[in-house]
Amino acid sequence: METTEPISLDVEHLPDDTAFLKALIVDLVAALKDNQVHIEKLRHQLYDVVRRHYGRKSETLTSGQQELFRQLIDEQLAQIPELPVTPKAEPKVRKGHGRRKPSKTLPKKVERYPLPESQKICNCCHEPLKWVGEETRSLVDYVPASLRVREQIREKWACGKCERIVSSELPDQPIQRCMAGEGLLANVIVSKYSDGLPLNRLAAGPYRREGFEVSSSTMCGWVAQSAELLAPLGASLKENVLQSETLHADDTPVPVLDILENKKRTTEEKEAEAEEPPGKRKIRKSRLWAWLGDKDHPHTVFDYAPDWSQKWPQDFLGKWSGFLQADGYKGYDAIYGKDPVTLKSRVLEAACWSHVRRKFYDARTTDKAHANEGLAFIGRLYDVESLAVNLDAEARRKFRQKHSKPVLNVFKKWLDALALVTLPKSGLGEAIGYALRQWTALRRYAYYGHLAIDNNAAENALRCVAVGRKAWLFCGSDAGGRHAALFYSIVASCKRNKVDPFIYLRDVLGRIASHPASKIRDLLPAYWTPKQTTPALTSA
Repeated sequence: METTEPISLDVEHLPDDTAFLKALIVDLVAALKDNQVHIEKLRHQLYDVVRRHYGRKSETLTSGQQELFRQLIDEQLAQIPELPVTPKAEPKVRKGHGRRKPSKTLPKKVERYPLPESQKICNCCHEPLKWVGEETRSLVDYVPASLRVREQIREKWACGKCERIVSSELPDQPIQRCMAGEGLLANVIVSKYSDGLPLNRLAAGPYRREGFEVSSSTMCGWVAQSAELLAPLGASLKENVLQSETLHADDTPVPVLDILENKKRTTEEKEAEAEEPPGKRKIRKSRLWAWLGDKDHPHTVFDYAPDWSQKWPQDFLGKWSGFLQADGYKGYDAIYGKDPVTLKSRVLEAACWSHVRRKFYDARTTDKAHANEGLAFIGRLYDVESLAVNLDAEARRKFRQKHSKPVLNVFKKWLDALALVTLPKSGLGEAIGYALRQWTALRRYAYYGHLAIDNNAAENALRCVAVGRKAWLFCGSDAGGRHAALFYSIVASCKRNKVDPFIYLRDVLGRIASHPASKIRDLLPAYWTPKQTTPALTSA
């Protein structure tokens, strides 16, 4: 019996029709079950919000908790080969609580304080004192970064006979008719996109204290012009990353002022929008995608997208083929689709076990026993990875086949059985559902030694955006978002290759204008070497 409106009953005068009463009971039981599912979902959401606002943010578990969880699955994994026992590393000698010594990499300045000649005579016997040694006190001092004016003077020489003029050559200027040198431009870019310092704070803080007055709008222009200059470098970074066999990908939201470049507005609407204060303007969520190349192409590329459409990752990848390690974002589904001719997928999905673990960890608020059991299975998979970290790809694949594959098989049976008796909208039900939907992609890493077990590398790459977003709050336009993507790509690639981004940018900004376009790859952080330039004479 189906009803579209709530049934009102007089409990003191119930009908005598048996069939009607049975149908009524069926409806009440179904409604009760639906309410129970809804209440369980709301309870999980409430616990999750409270934990995120007032509880511990990290997902770490103590060693005692981990050992207790392992005991929950010992019986189910009894037939699986045990992990090899590695010798325990010697415990580190704990340092005392005394003062730490300064790093040896810091530049050192030695200051000597000799004993005055008048004090080299003993006050008691008036005999000359003898030198017996010295003692050293180390202080870490700070010398503020300094701005300076570089006056570049070119000499001119003329031939009195043929009136020919010869002048010395000036080094290339990054931005023509701009007072900012490559060092200042590099400092502005690194301060904002590496250190998370907004341009207005940079102008009102360090630069003003040095006596240099510059507006944030002027520096914003410098950033935009530097982005145009370094655009070929960004294109080369993308080309290099897309040569990888495996890519890691993840995205994060970026607030942008709602001034779409292709959005049609009347002149009156544009003028009214420009007069609105920033706090009153509409903000929309754009995205920054991070794409990480493999070890043979060790660069990171950020790609800006004005929305969260599946179009943008498809456009970025183009005809690329390989393994894509990412989360369960539905926009990737079209990328994983099969080719209509070959009936094969050009891009194979490799899912992230860290996301699965996070969902089981969150489910502990509503079903602690089963959630802990799921965490124990995942912990066993990570135990295998900790032992295989130093193996080559083929040896790691064989090790996973022996120790990870059996655990995956048992875990799959556990998930299937529990899914039948768990409310799908509960915290545990959502964790189980996510794992089952992603199962083919989750187990793929066990068959390929070069794949990682999770996508943490891409998530870590996005931290620089999250830190900066708390300071600069939003991008001013889509163009600003694209500039941010370029500079985040350069800074992240420098850090990945252990290159100082300031030294790198200062060097590249000073030479990219005259660098051959065919050799732009030589300027990528993984292949870059500083260039020593010397002035040369040219004829005018």
